[in-house]
Amino acid sequence: MIDFETLEFPLFKKLVSGEFLSTFAKKYFINLRPFQSENSIKKVQNYIKEIIMYLTNNEIELFDDSDYENFYQNLMDPYKSFFAQELVTFKIFHKWLGNLKKVLLENDTIDTLREILKDIYSFGELIEEIDKKIADNGQVKTDATIELATIRKDLNNVGKQINKTLNSIIYGKSSESFIQDKTIVERNGRFVIPCKPNFRQFLNGIVHDISKSAQTYFVEPAQIVDLNNRYQSLKIAEDEEIRKIVYELIDKVKGKRFELSSTIKAYQKLIFYIEYAKFVKEHNVVFPDIDETVEFKKIHHPIILFTKKDNSVPIDFNMGEDKKVVVISGPNTGGKTAALKSIGLNHIIAMCGLPLFGYYAKVKLFKNILVDIGDNQSLMMDLSTFSAHLINIKNIVDFANESSLVLLDELGTGTEPKEGAILAVAIIEYLVEKGAKLIVTTHYNEVKEYALKNDFAENYAVDFDYKTFTPKYSLLKGVVGKSDPILIAKRLNFNKDIIELALMRLQEDKSKLEYELDRLNDLKIEVEILRKKLEEKEKELQYKEEVLREREKELEEKLNKKEEQLLEEAYYLLQKGRSILKGKFKKTSIEDIEKDLETTSSKLNKLREKKKPIQDVKVGDKIILEKYNKLAEILEVKKNSVLVNMEGIRIEIKKRDLIGRKFQDIEKEKQKIKQLNVKGEIKKSVSYELNIIGKKVDEAIDEVDKFLDKCVLAGVNSAVIIHGRGTGALRKGVQQFLKNDLRVKSFRVGTFHEGGDAVTIVEF
Repeated sequence: MIDFETLEFPLFKKLVSGEFLSTFAKKYFINLRPFQSENSIKKVQNYIKEIIMYLTNNEIELFDDSDYENFYQNLMDPYKSFFAQELVTFKIFHKWLGNLKKVLLENDTIDTLREILKDIYSFGELIEEIDKKIADNGQVKTDATIELATIRKDLNNVGKQINKTLNSIIYGKSSESFIQDKTIVERNGRFVIPCKPNFRQFLNGIVHDISKSAQTYFVEPAQIVDLNNRYQSLKIAEDEEIRKIVYELIDKVKGKRFELSSTIKAYQKLIFYIEYAKFVKEHNVVFPDIDETVEFKKIHHPIILFTKKDNSVPIDFNMGEDKKVVVISGPNTGGKTAALKSIGLNHIIAMCGLPLFGYYAKVKLFKNILVDIGDNQSLMMDLSTFSAHLINIKNIVDFANESSLVLLDELGTGTEPKEGAILAVAIIEYLVEKGAKLIVTTHYNEVKEYALKNDFAENYAVDFDYKTFTPKYSLLKGVVGKSDPILIAKRLNFNKDIIELALMRLQEDKSKLEYELDRLNDLKIEVEILRKKLEEKEKELQYKEEVLREREKELEEKLNKKEEQLLEEAYYLLQKGRSILKGKFKKTSIEDIEKDLETTSSKLNKLREKKKPIQDVKVGDKIILEKYNKLAEILEVKKNSVLVNMEGIRIEIKKRDLIGRKFQDIEKEKQKIKQLNVKGEIKKSVSYELNIIGKKVDEAIDEVDKFLDKCVLAGVNSAVIIHGRGTGALRKGVQQFLKNDLRVKSFRVGTFHEGGDAVTIVEF
């Protein structure tokens, strides 16, 4: 049993699915429930990961499937009637879905999703037949059947005769005397002409309608009664033939019930994962590990994140395998309840296989998440708040077991404090005996002391700014929180006499030991806050160290490459010199040149030996070849060589010359650096604008190279290079460099407001 309502899982679904286009995705999400199998959770995680990876380099155009969803529901109803337009809906939807399946299957990043895609059928022949018989505007095509073609031909001929006869009356000699309007109109399925009230003097016919003013009579002349009858009969025959064509096609669709059912089941999953992946890729998310430990690092309460955005504060929380109870304490409005709900809701989300919003997480699989949060007072049952809480807690106590996570907010409140505290501790002890994991918020010292005395329990305090008297909404591990009602009352300008009296009573009541404990707890709070700050600094230094290591590695690679190029040039020149001397100056000593060649060749080979060729290459691998600084795709692997496609050119390279790095490895390193960059302050410290006005082209390119590194490592999408106008040489040099750089997705000259051709905008 999981208390979805109290933990606001339906609200979470509503907020997220509000961003979905697909009706099927929304319905799938509404019915989604947590899994109890780690394999099922991991499978869903892999599906979403694959789509997120796919979306980094590709786009998926979504489809509004609401019309198709209605059609599919009607298809299951044997009494529903259908129209040709619904077959067009079927055709368009399955064409789009078939194309989506094809595109995904052709992509290397798609692996586990293939087991969903295999259950999606294409319905190629059926779509082709619908296409042949029904136009995209929903009209049945004339050549759909021989019968329909014959009927429509006869209709056309009869229509022409009716037109000719009526026009002869409308434009006859005496027509001005009785014709109200020289047009042919239709009334009750019959062609008529608008006449004046005196038409009977000039025309014999049947009146089918009269205008409200009674000045216009819609008359069917006697000359066309038989023709109209014929036309009506043909129209009925046409409708019948159309109905027959539509229902023959509908029967064929219904004949594919098994394939349709399989396709829609698979599609519901696929489109939900796509919609969810598109939604979460705009946020920092993490796929939690399944473990016996509960651990959150900078994990947001998703609903608070969606509503408060940048003002949402993530929490750090840890409940080790050996811990059975966590007690969260602190002042009112400090965020205790929000933390409790965040832990519960994020467990539900994680158990659905969905990522959490934050940096790192571990969750435990619980069969039951039992909750008592909020004001459960029931006026209908004539129960007090305390009684309502007790009834709920009674049910929790009866139901809880070793597979339960129990979340209790302000346990024992609403009654006499001393007895309420004793009852709270008793409830905790009983649930611990049953093997449940408990997270409890409290103001009671007895509950806090229980956590202090037992090794299997942990205290947490909500962080609170006592200077501004505002909550920070984060948690401090190992700290006992203070409620401080007197201090908060003082801050709120409460009656001074009452405050002084309360403080006096408090001093009388507190023992020296309690004061010492308070002082130690205050020191503990300071230490915990300092520890968190040091952790942040450590992450920042780790990030900077990684950036420096990458830069150092790249500089070393550039130096080695340059040295190799120089040695190759020297070797080439010495070879050329030897050829010249052998050919023209035989008396000149060649030994020295041979010796130089041997030395240079040895140095070159040693340098190449330092760089190990890429191992275990296979067809489809993408490699950035160091020598050419270009991306090559492996087309064929032979015994000692490989055939590659390098920017459209097919060349064969020896395996020992495959010096460079796999494209996948570079992407992994970038992702690692991106994960290290967990603090926004680091990103903000990077300038995304470079001014190189007045520099020589070589100097400028070196600066641009370093600048691109800085931008890529900071994870920015675009940057500005200011080169000025001048002769244009600096701009051309920079843009030529950008053109061949793999870090650059595209670049363009700035707009008028951005600086025109004096700047270049770079996209990564």
